[in-house]
This record gives sequence, C-alpha cells and structure tokens, in this order.
Amino acid sequence: MIDRGTCVRAAALLSALFASCEGQSGEHSCSWQYNDLHWDLSPLVKHKPSRDYKVDRSNWEFDMNVCANTLRIPPACTHQFGDKVQRAPGYQTFTHDGEIACYYMGNVNTREWGLLDEGRPEEGLKLTYKAGTSCDGRTGRSMEYHF
Repeated sequence: MIDRGTCVRAAALLSALFASCEGQSGEHSCSWQYNDLHWDLSPLVKHKPSRDYKVDRSNWEFDMNVCANTLRIPPACTHQFGDKVQRAPGYQTFTHDGEIACYYMGNVNTREWGLLDEGRPEEGLKLTYKAGTSCDGRTGRSMEYHF
C-alpha cells in the first residue's frame, strides 16, 4: 500500500515534469480561474494537421495560435531569418513588391492572464504575450486576445 506522503511526492514530481515540458513544447495550460469563475480555452488551441489562425490586412498577414506557438513558421520569416527563426505564438509578416518583413508577436513563455474589467469579471478575460520583435528599439511587440 502506498502512503499519502509518497502520493504527494509523486504528484509534485509529475507537476514539475509537466511544467518543464510545457516551455519546451511551445504550449501552455489554456485554462484560467478567477475566484469562482473558470475559463477553459483548450478547444481553441490549434494542433496538427490544423492550420494556424490567420488574418490578412492589406499587405500584412498575421499568423497566430492560442496557448501555443504557431504550427508553421511563415515563409517570410524563414526567408528573413533562415534557420535562426524563433518560434512564437504569433507572427506579423509583410510581403509586397519584393519587400519582405517578419515580426514576432510575443513569446509563449511570457503569457499573462487577466480580466477585461476587474470590476465585472464575468465580462471575460485577456491573454497577453509580450517580448516580441522591437517596434522602436525599446518596446517589444505584443499580442493580446480578448475572450
């Protein structure tokens, strides 16, 4: 028979193992709780063979995933950075008349959960990623989802 102490130590070990794998896989827990409210956004995470979320605006494209890095790296990023391209939860790319640009829209390990309105938590939550490509030499790009 296994005693309670052994179970607690095993649970702690498994928790640490999953936490260390979380950063390596580029995916993190996709649920958040505030007091008695709980949000589970796991159904929104894209996994292969699905495609990333994509938004087109003029000559700009945004490739994104929720709670994980994108499934694919946009060709503009591979062209610009080669094998040094970084994995990210989102990319902003520009391709027009031979000009190509790729910007990282945050880092999956910088995730921050929060409420849209702290005075009315039932209004929903936000998920923010920071530490993307610099915009002005000081400020890194970020991306924020509102649910």
